[in-house]
Amino acid sequence: MILTRARRGMTREKKTKWLLICQLLIILLVKDSLALTCIPCYEVQCPPDPSCPGGKVWGVCGCCLECAKLKDEKCGGLYGFSGTCDQGLECVHRGPDMFNSEGVCQEKETDDNEVFIEKLKQLRN
Repeated sequence: MILTRARRGMTREKKTKWLLICQLLIILLVKDSLALTCIPCYEVQCPPDPSCPGGKVWGVCGCCLECAKLKDEKCGGLYGFSGTCDQGLECVHRGPDMFNSEGVCQEKETDDNEVFIEKLKQLRN
């Protein structure tokens, strides 16, 4: 007895479509599980204005001020939870420079073009 495609159940095309749909759902679930959700700033009770050895920066959600990270302190990380570097410093990532990886605050390397532009701005004023 020869079975037709209709009697065998799912055809190869239907299986492929279901597989693609399942993969898409998995991708959407994983993508959303890494999302950062901030509550509205009017609902946040910020701590008192911090006294910092360096400058102040806005926190991850942009509602509260926190101390900027100083030289050799950890920075960056997932959604910037490890902090933001103070002025004149940049977050340097060691090893593979991955998105959202944690780094260390180091002095910015000066670019000759940036120095030249700053001198031009000073001369114009």
